[in-house]
Amino acid sequence: MRCEQAVPQLWLFLDGELGPAASRVLLVHLRACPRCRDEAIARWRLKLLLRRAFHPTPAPPTLQRRLRTWLGWGAPQAVRIS
Repeated sequence: MRCEQAVPQLWLFLDGELGPAASRVLLVHLRACPRCRDEAIARWRLKLLLRRAFHPTPAPPTLQRRLRTWLGWGAPQAVRIS
């Protein structure tokens, strides 16, 4: 695999959307190519930063209760899955 083939596949690989055979070929290339490996690491770090930014830690339960009371929402309802 050449860099020109590897780089377009990085997001697919990082998102788990690249098939097993293509993933193995890409991993072999990443082990041998520092430039592509650095690019993969940079994209992985960006993915982590975005995940943290858009999936923040939930508010503590006491704050959640106070906000629900203040908004007049009451206690959360249990969801029944049948």
